[in-house]
Amino acid sequence: MCESYLIMFPSTASLEPSGSTSSNPQDHSHPPLTRTRIPRHRQRFSFKERQGKLAHEPPSKAKQLVWKPPKKVPESPDDTSTSSTKKDSKKKDAKAKKTQGKTSSDEGPKSNAEKGKQSLIRSLGWHHPISSLEVGTLKTNVEQALIDRPDLQLEVINCINEGSALAVDIKKKAQRLIGAFLEMLQIRMKAAEESKRQELRKAGKTMLESERLEARRDAVTVDERDTLDYLCGRIEPLTNKCDDADADGDDIQENSGDLDAEGKDNKHFLFLRSFLTYLYSRNLPDKNSKIGKSVNTFINILVGLQLFDICRNRSELNETMLFTATYLVRSVAGQLSVELKKMYNNGSHLLHDQVKNLKDKGRIEAHIDIRIQENISAAENYLALNELIPNSWRLAPVTSSKQPFVTFSERELAAFFWKRPLLKQRLIELALLDEDITTLTSIKDLEDWIGGREPGVIIKHFISDIDPVGLSNRQKRKAGHRGAISLISLDQIRDHLKLLEETKPKDYHQGGYIPQGSIRTDGFLVQVLTFKLRERQDARFKRLAEEDMPSRITTTVAGTNSFLQEIRNVIRSEQDIRELWPGKDVDRMKILTLDGGQACVVGAFAHLPNGLDGKEKAEEGSSMDGIVTTNQETTSPASQWATTLNPVPASASTFTSAQPPVTDSLVTLSKPAFYNLAVKQKAVYQPTFRFRRWLESQKMTTLQGEEDDSIAYIETHLPPLRGQGASVVEYVRELEQVEQRLKKFYSGDDHRYQRHHWDMRRARQAEYQAIAESLLGIVGGSLGRRVEDNKSTDPILIGVGLGQFSSKSRLSSLHSTFLSYFVQKARSLGYVVVGLNEYYTSKKCPRCTHFVAQVTLRTFYCFHCQIFHHRDVMAAENMCKIALGHLVRHERPDYLQPVNADGTYPWKASSDEGSSTTSSSVAISSTSADRAPGRRKRTMTASSQDQGRRGKSTRA
Repeated sequence: MCESYLIMFPSTASLEPSGSTSSNPQDHSHPPLTRTRIPRHRQRFSFKERQGKLAHEPPSKAKQLVWKPPKKVPESPDDTSTSSTKKDSKKKDAKAKKTQGKTSSDEGPKSNAEKGKQSLIRSLGWHHPISSLEVGTLKTNVEQALIDRPDLQLEVINCINEGSALAVDIKKKAQRLIGAFLEMLQIRMKAAEESKRQELRKAGKTMLESERLEARRDAVTVDERDTLDYLCGRIEPLTNKCDDADADGDDIQENSGDLDAEGKDNKHFLFLRSFLTYLYSRNLPDKNSKIGKSVNTFINILVGLQLFDICRNRSELNETMLFTATYLVRSVAGQLSVELKKMYNNGSHLLHDQVKNLKDKGRIEAHIDIRIQENISAAENYLALNELIPNSWRLAPVTSSKQPFVTFSERELAAFFWKRPLLKQRLIELALLDEDITTLTSIKDLEDWIGGREPGVIIKHFISDIDPVGLSNRQKRKAGHRGAISLISLDQIRDHLKLLEETKPKDYHQGGYIPQGSIRTDGFLVQVLTFKLRERQDARFKRLAEEDMPSRITTTVAGTNSFLQEIRNVIRSEQDIRELWPGKDVDRMKILTLDGGQACVVGAFAHLPNGLDGKEKAEEGSSMDGIVTTNQETTSPASQWATTLNPVPASASTFTSAQPPVTDSLVTLSKPAFYNLAVKQKAVYQPTFRFRRWLESQKMTTLQGEEDDSIAYIETHLPPLRGQGASVVEYVRELEQVEQRLKKFYSGDDHRYQRHHWDMRRARQAEYQAIAESLLGIVGGSLGRRVEDNKSTDPILIGVGLGQFSSKSRLSSLHSTFLSYFVQKARSLGYVVVGLNEYYTSKKCPRCTHFVAQVTLRTFYCFHCQIFHHRDVMAAENMCKIALGHLVRHERPDYLQPVNADGTYPWKASSDEGSSTTSSSVAISSTSADRAPGRRKRTMTASSQDQGRRGKSTRA
């Protein structure tokens, strides 16, 4: 018995034909799905069952899809080896080379035994990726970590909250000063350009484009241009645009760890850190250093423009700072450096593309020079291009009133705690527990003690009880990320690094997480930065020889979310199949294919040669929730697959409503029962809708006893930051008057907004888990066990469509986020996941290979089979035929191949060199147009024979 099972997201209850009967829901109840209990949100899944008709009545009106010769030969799927673009690959290679050069120069010939804590952490970052593990709320974690010291809990919470809020306030102040500075420069450059034009006009001359650009350049002084170079640098060539998105992120990324040498060669980061330090402490930097001199120059420029007051009173001079300035601003300085680079360097390239399109359309004068100038700063290029577009962009990055995440390392946290008497005493008590420590009197002694302890020691004793002791395996799993993190000593880290040097990536089998020694927090949630030991960077970036690399399909050493190879680049021969599933019976292969959609989260089709297994197995006559079954005659596996690939030979004539339908041997089999699992995008979005409704109601509410305006009124009446009439100075002036109200609403002491937002994210994650659990359950799997632990030993192949599209509605499409989540989960559990090219999978009927007719946006009708299809489910079924084709014949089915006007298959010609042309060609004519997949043309047809043909196409 060979059965094909189909699971549909969302329910196609709206497609149910008239006259269908529904079974008694009491006889076919579905057991509740195992899912995380999330408060305030109910489950959004409804299980329905209906009996489908043998043949559906044709619709009264539909758009018939027909073949049309492609104007351009479609790109061969050989070039679609990964879901990432070539641009992303170049970026990753550039990052790998940059990190490799930096590491080799920093570490030199030092051995692991000679390295200190910072060098060991840097080496771990070279070998393993960094992962942020969310461990819950800050309050709950601190209470658990200091359960024996309740007197210290509130002190730690207040210290971290004050530090993160203060760091963000300093960053906001710097953003506003930079924005106001650029606005003044823009006004001055416009005035200089207009003055030059008036001067030439009086002389009876017309200003040339070169003179206009020269007037704008002369309006900026040498000191101001040097400051702009320190803020964002010069523009990079267009050829390197794909490499600069995260270039500085490797040096000064805001979640980087306990590294004092961080960004030591990055002048942008050092300049911003020095400037932010001044904004907090009001102590002018050292004028003897190059960076300090530049910061002093920038401060004097701001004072000269009346944007800043440098004066300090005596009380401020005698004030003791609660935080060490350089430690406080390190994280936000890295964030600001990345924001400025992305906005001005990358933004200049984006603006150039937009301006070029406007010039090509004639909306910008032809003599205007829109080229990016390399002899001026990136900010000046950004300002010049920004003036040419109708709806100008904002002049500087502006952080919203919502509290963002800030990173603090262990040394920074220890320095903060040292200035508080109770926490200082706790630090001394912990340090004196070591036999090597006899006294601890200064912050220098504290840093030396931290430098000799395992990474994460301060986090465990003050913030989060990571690596809990005395727990069983079940209790550790219940502890979540806290139980997955392991604290290891420096000697154990050295042993691990030695293991990495001696072990090839293909022979590497390690797992777990090691703390990096840093946390990320927004005052409400806390995340622990860790090294993911399961993955290796040398395998991800291919630093070693190819024979030492592991398989990217069967292992996760190279990562789970970076590569999704197309199936024809994975399965080329029988040897590839034996290597992917060693010792498995390939005739018992289970195939699950997924096609993402906008209104439909995902459409899936499962091919199960031996029926359902495991917890989803059902007795005859009982319901199988979310599944459509199609029974076929019992034959050998090879003949089963051959029949499935080409279920019905294509007819020689195009079917129209005036012709009788062709009888399909598959349709004459027993009536299939349709079981639908209703998971619409709107259902998955219910937590988001609930959060938005709550947020809108809270914004419209004025607190009792307050006569001020509501939050909604305040936000809508702030001056614009972009478009006509935008002004950073006016925006800052108005914002400072209402900033405390906004800060209290978004990040107050009660954390109402942050709590509801976190609850919404957890609820959506639970929806994803429920969908993924149902999908894996079809092939006998589960999110709670690896593939080798399944009851069934049958091989499993999961195919994911590689098509990409953007959402045009107010709601962002969930297909990409869910498929990314599902692919990572499936690969981490050991499933073989490949990509499938979606060429024409949504245009051909998988049962008869004819073109279908479109009834609605997501509904199609096949006049040959006389049945309705859901678009995404039909695409998933066609993709299942593609997977079967590569398993059986190692090629794509013919009816899903593109066809040229001369009848040749371009993809076959590229893969089968030397084969005769006649073997890869078909006769294309107006009478057999539905047989050849290519670009389609839609024409209006009527299904009733007495209505005749509407809008008949005159082209093939």
